[in-house]
Amino acid sequence: MTMTPLADFLTALWETGQVAVPELSPGGKSDISPADVTEATLRLHCYASDERTALPGVPPTVDAAAAMWGLTAMFAACSLIVHRQQTVEMFASQFDSQQLDSSSSNVVYSVDLALRFLPDVHRLATKLSESDPLCDVLEELGRRWPLSSVGMSFREPQETSAVDTAAWWSDDCLRQVYLDRIIEREDFMRLHESCVADSLRAVIGIHDDLSPKISSALKTKTVALTAPSAD
Repeated sequence: MTMTPLADFLTALWETGQVAVPELSPGGKSDISPADVTEATLRLHCYASDERTALPGVPPTVDAAAAMWGLTAMFAACSLIVHRQQTVEMFASQFDSQQLDSSSSNVVYSVDLALRFLPDVHRLATKLSESDPLCDVLEELGRRWPLSSVGMSFREPQETSAVDTAAWWSDDCLRQVYLDRIIEREDFMRLHESCVADSLRAVIGIHDDLSPKISSALKTKTVALTAPSAD
Protein backbone atom coordinates (compact mmCIF):
# COMPACT_ATOMS: atom_id res chain seq x y z
CA MET A 1 0.00 0.00 0.00
CA THR A 2 1.39 3.40 -1.04
CA MET A 3 1.92 5.84 1.82
CA THR A 4 0.60 9.35 1.23
CA PRO A 5 1.56 11.42 4.30
CA LEU A 6 1.24 14.75 2.47
CA ALA A 7 -2.19 13.99 1.03
CA ASP A 8 -3.35 12.63 4.40
CA PHE A 9 -2.03 15.79 6.09
CA LEU A 10 -4.15 17.89 3.73
CA THR A 11 -7.25 15.85 4.47
CA ALA A 12 -6.71 16.21 8.20
CA LEU A 13 -6.21 19.99 7.85
CA TRP A 14 -9.48 20.43 6.03
CA GLU A 15 -11.64 17.89 7.81
CA THR A 16 -10.53 17.71 11.45
CA GLY A 17 -7.71 20.17 12.10
CA GLN A 18 -5.87 17.38 13.92
CA VAL A 19 -2.79 16.52 11.90
CA ALA A 20 -0.05 13.92 12.15
CA VAL A 21 3.32 14.78 10.65
CA PRO A 22 6.45 12.65 10.37
CA GLU A 23 9.94 13.82 11.14
CA LEU A 24 11.23 15.00 7.78
CA SER A 25 14.65 14.74 6.22
CA PRO A 26 16.41 18.05 5.45
CA GLY A 27 14.46 19.78 2.71
CA GLY A 28 11.58 17.37 3.13
CA LYS A 29 11.30 16.59 -0.58
CA SER A 30 12.71 13.08 -0.31
CA ASP A 31 9.89 12.21 2.11
CA ILE A 32 7.21 12.96 -0.49
CA SER A 33 6.76 10.40 -3.26
CA PRO A 34 5.43 11.22 -6.75
CA ALA A 35 2.32 9.22 -5.90
CA ASP A 36 1.81 11.33 -2.78
CA VAL A 37 2.15 14.54 -4.81
CA THR A 38 -0.36 13.25 -7.35
CA GLU A 39 -2.86 12.30 -4.65
CA ALA A 40 -2.39 15.57 -2.76
CA THR A 41 -2.89 17.57 -5.97
CA LEU A 42 -6.10 15.67 -6.70
CA ARG A 43 -7.42 16.37 -3.20
CA LEU A 44 -6.50 20.06 -3.45
CA HIS A 45 -8.60 20.31 -6.61
CA CYS A 46 -11.45 18.45 -4.91
CA TYR A 47 -11.52 20.77 -1.91
CA ALA A 48 -11.38 23.80 -4.19
CA SER A 49 -14.25 22.42 -6.25
CA ASP A 50 -16.33 21.71 -3.15
CA GLU A 51 -16.06 25.28 -1.87
CA ARG A 52 -16.60 27.09 -5.16
CA THR A 53 -20.38 27.31 -4.79
CA ALA A 54 -19.98 29.03 -1.42
CA LEU A 55 -17.50 31.63 -2.66
CA PRO A 56 -18.68 35.08 -3.76
CA GLY A 57 -18.46 36.12 -7.39
CA VAL A 58 -16.31 34.15 -9.78
CA PRO A 59 -13.60 32.25 -7.89
CA PRO A 60 -10.06 32.13 -9.29
CA THR A 61 -8.84 28.90 -10.81
CA VAL A 62 -6.42 26.54 -9.10
CA ASP A 63 -2.73 26.86 -9.91
CA ALA A 64 -1.43 23.41 -9.02
CA ALA A 65 2.16 24.49 -8.38
CA ALA A 66 1.09 27.31 -6.05
CA ALA A 67 -1.34 25.06 -4.19
CA MET A 68 1.36 22.42 -3.73
CA TRP A 69 3.83 25.01 -2.43
CA GLY A 70 1.33 26.19 0.18
CA LEU A 71 0.66 22.63 1.27
CA THR A 72 4.33 21.63 1.59
CA ALA A 73 5.06 24.84 3.53
CA MET A 74 2.37 23.97 6.07
CA PHE A 75 3.59 20.36 6.16
CA ALA A 76 7.13 21.50 7.01
CA ALA A 77 5.92 24.07 9.58
CA CYS A 78 3.85 21.50 11.44
CA SER A 79 6.72 19.02 11.39
CA LEU A 80 8.96 21.68 12.96
CA ILE A 81 6.42 22.26 15.73
CA VAL A 82 6.18 18.56 16.56
CA HIS A 83 9.78 17.51 16.04
CA ARG A 84 11.72 20.15 17.94
CA GLN A 85 15.15 18.78 17.04
CA GLN A 86 14.58 19.96 13.48
CA THR A 87 15.59 23.49 12.49
CA VAL A 88 14.08 26.09 10.18
CA GLU A 89 17.28 26.16 8.15
CA MET A 90 16.66 22.55 7.15
CA PHE A 91 13.53 23.61 5.28
CA ALA A 92 14.48 26.99 3.83
CA SER A 93 13.49 25.87 0.34
CA GLN A 94 10.06 24.75 1.57
CA PHE A 95 9.24 28.24 2.81
CA ASP A 96 10.65 30.16 -0.16
CA SER A 97 7.77 31.47 -2.29
CA GLN A 98 9.69 34.05 -4.31
CA GLN A 99 9.12 31.98 -7.44
CA LEU A 100 5.36 32.48 -7.09
CA ASP A 101 3.52 35.54 -8.39
CA SER A 102 1.81 36.96 -5.31
CA SER A 103 -0.02 39.47 -7.52
CA SER A 104 -1.92 36.71 -9.36
CA SER A 105 -5.43 36.02 -8.08
CA ASN A 106 -5.12 32.39 -9.14
CA VAL A 107 -1.85 31.99 -7.22
CA VAL A 108 -3.13 33.80 -4.11
CA TYR A 109 -6.25 31.63 -4.00
CA SER A 110 -4.33 28.41 -4.67
CA VAL A 111 -1.74 29.08 -1.98
CA ASP A 112 -4.60 29.79 0.42
CA LEU A 113 -6.05 26.29 0.03
CA ALA A 114 -3.52 25.16 2.66
CA LEU A 115 -2.02 28.41 3.91
CA ARG A 116 -5.39 29.55 5.32
CA PHE A 117 -4.42 27.51 8.38
CA LEU A 118 -1.34 29.69 8.89
CA PRO A 119 -2.77 31.67 11.86
CA ASP A 120 -3.45 28.43 13.75
CA VAL A 121 0.05 27.09 13.07
CA HIS A 122 1.57 30.43 14.10
CA ARG A 123 -0.43 30.39 17.33
CA LEU A 124 0.96 26.96 18.20
CA ALA A 125 4.51 28.04 17.38
CA THR A 126 4.37 31.17 19.55
CA LYS A 127 2.94 29.16 22.45
CA LEU A 128 5.99 26.92 22.32
CA SER A 129 8.45 29.80 22.04
CA GLU A 130 7.98 33.35 20.80
CA SER A 131 11.71 33.48 20.04
CA ASP A 132 11.56 30.42 17.79
CA PRO A 133 12.90 31.28 14.29
CA LEU A 134 9.84 29.45 12.94
CA CYS A 135 7.70 32.34 14.20
CA ASP A 136 9.73 34.74 12.08
CA VAL A 137 9.27 32.54 9.01
CA LEU A 138 5.53 32.23 9.55
CA GLU A 139 5.09 35.96 10.02
CA GLU A 140 7.04 36.67 6.85
CA LEU A 141 4.69 34.29 5.03
CA GLY A 142 1.77 36.12 6.61
CA ARG A 143 2.96 39.44 5.23
CA ARG A 144 3.52 38.03 1.75
CA TRP A 145 0.17 36.19 1.69
CA PRO A 146 -2.27 38.48 3.57
CA LEU A 147 -5.41 36.65 2.47
CA SER A 148 -4.19 33.60 4.38
CA SER A 149 -2.95 35.40 7.49
CA VAL A 150 -6.10 37.19 8.64
CA GLY A 151 -6.30 36.75 12.40
CA MET A 152 -2.58 36.20 12.88
CA SER A 153 -1.12 38.04 15.86
CA PHE A 154 2.10 39.55 14.56
CA ARG A 155 4.66 40.22 17.28
CA GLU A 156 5.85 43.46 15.68
CA PRO A 157 3.95 46.75 16.01
CA GLN A 158 1.05 47.05 13.60
CA GLU A 159 2.65 49.76 11.51
CA THR A 160 5.66 47.56 10.74
CA SER A 161 3.59 44.44 10.14
CA ALA A 162 1.33 46.02 7.54
CA VAL A 163 0.31 43.76 4.68
CA ASP A 164 -0.25 44.76 1.06
CA THR A 165 -3.41 43.66 -0.76
CA ALA A 166 -3.06 46.03 -3.73
CA ALA A 167 -2.09 43.38 -6.24
CA TRP A 168 -5.35 41.42 -6.02
CA TRP A 169 -7.73 43.93 -4.45
CA SER A 170 -9.68 44.25 -7.70
CA ASP A 171 -10.65 40.57 -7.61
CA ASP A 172 -14.23 40.59 -6.32
CA CYS A 173 -14.07 37.06 -4.91
CA LEU A 174 -10.79 37.40 -3.01
CA ARG A 175 -11.68 40.86 -1.73
CA GLN A 176 -14.96 39.64 -0.25
CA VAL A 177 -13.33 36.55 1.27
CA TYR A 178 -10.72 38.82 2.83
CA LEU A 179 -13.33 41.19 4.28
CA ASP A 180 -15.41 38.30 5.61
CA ARG A 181 -12.38 36.86 7.41
CA ILE A 182 -11.53 40.22 8.95
CA ILE A 183 -15.06 40.49 10.32
CA GLU A 184 -15.16 36.88 11.52
CA ARG A 185 -11.73 37.01 13.19
CA GLU A 186 -11.92 40.66 14.31
CA ASP A 187 -8.52 41.44 12.87
CA PHE A 188 -8.19 45.14 13.71
CA MET A 189 -4.68 45.38 12.24
CA ARG A 190 -6.19 45.17 8.75
CA LEU A 191 -8.18 48.36 9.33
CA HIS A 192 -4.96 50.36 8.88
CA GLU A 193 -5.38 50.00 5.12
CA SER A 194 -7.83 52.72 4.14
CA CYS A 195 -9.27 50.72 1.23
CA VAL A 196 -10.04 47.87 3.65
CA ALA A 197 -11.65 50.20 6.18
CA ASP A 198 -13.74 51.88 3.48
CA SER A 199 -14.86 48.54 2.06
CA LEU A 200 -15.80 47.26 5.51
CA ARG A 201 -17.88 50.38 6.13
CA ALA A 202 -19.73 49.67 2.90
CA VAL A 203 -20.25 46.01 3.82
CA ILE A 204 -21.40 46.64 7.39
CA GLY A 205 -23.31 49.86 6.71
CA ILE A 206 -25.89 50.48 9.40
CA HIS A 207 -25.90 46.82 10.42
CA ASP A 208 -23.57 47.15 13.39
CA ASP A 209 -24.69 43.76 14.67
CA LEU A 210 -22.69 42.06 11.90
CA SER A 211 -19.59 42.85 13.93
CA PRO A 212 -20.03 45.30 16.80
CA LYS A 213 -16.31 45.49 17.57
CA ILE A 214 -15.24 46.07 13.97
CA SER A 215 -18.06 48.59 13.51
CA SER A 216 -16.99 50.49 16.62
CA ALA A 217 -13.36 50.49 15.50
CA LEU A 218 -14.33 51.86 12.10
CA LYS A 219 -16.32 54.69 13.68
CA THR A 220 -13.51 55.74 16.01
CA LYS A 221 -10.67 55.21 13.59
CA THR A 222 -9.03 58.47 12.54
CA VAL A 223 -5.76 57.30 11.02
CA ALA A 224 -5.38 54.95 8.07
CA LEU A 225 -2.53 53.94 5.89
CA THR A 226 -2.58 55.15 2.31
CA ALA A 227 -4.88 53.12 0.11
CA PRO A 228 -2.84 50.57 -1.82
CA SER A 229 -1.97 51.31 -5.41
CA ALA A 230 -1.90 48.73 -8.14
CA ASP A 231 1.28 50.32 -9.56
